[in-house]
Amino acid sequence: MTDHDSVEAMVKKTLDMFGNIDALVNNAVSVTNKLFMDQPREEYEKDNHLNYVGMVNCTRAVLDNMIEHKDGRTINISSDTGLIDQSRGAVYSGNKAAAIAFVKSIGQGDAMALSYEVT
Repeated sequence: MTDHDSVEAMVKKTLDMFGNIDALVNNAVSVTNKLFMDQPREEYEKDNHLNYVGMVNCTRAVLDNMIEHKDGRTINISSDTGLIDQSRGAVYSGNKAAAIAFVKSIGQGDAMALSYEVT
């Protein structure tokens, strides 16, 4: 999910096998239960890439097919920690807040213009 080229290859293989993508569920998660000051950069970068960048990569990879067929749904699983603070998991909370904002933006922009549903 975190490697754009791998995601594109996965989507291409899926399209080759099934011809269309009707739905995408973004549900991957990485949670590190540490204070931010105790979390090494490599660890929070891994969390950022899986929790947010992976969702963006997967959504973008299927969007063209869904637009072409004027049909599709993306379901993004988030958390209320994106709306409230979490003392041990600042990066996770930030990722989930970004995911919520991303979904709202796609839902109000791309999706409305393209008969595409985002939840």
